[in-house]
Amino acid sequence: MDAASARKETQEDKKKELGAGGDDDDDDGFKTPTSSEHKIPEPKTCPPAPRRPRPLKRKAPPTHSSSAAALVVGNLLQLQLDFSKRVRKASTQEKQ
Repeated sequence: MDAASARKETQEDKKKELGAGGDDDDDDGFKTPTSSEHKIPEPKTCPPAPRRPRPLKRKAPPTHSSSAAALVVGNLLQLQLDFSKRVRKASTQEKQ
């Protein structure tokens, strides 16, 4: 008998010891507990279905800030007009 056939026979013997469909990789002496105290309990009621988060709504810009900006722009234009009138008035007085 050569070494290859001897290995084949020992593998077949191991399979017979473990049973017909046994895994020979997991034979380390440990076993999953199957008693009722180790089982995960059945839920009494089903949890609710997951919900999608609500999309964030875009907020309209506050009206007071846009009117405030309009007031600032209006005030700046008024100041510019007043300043240009003063400059014109001063230049006409110098010409006289």
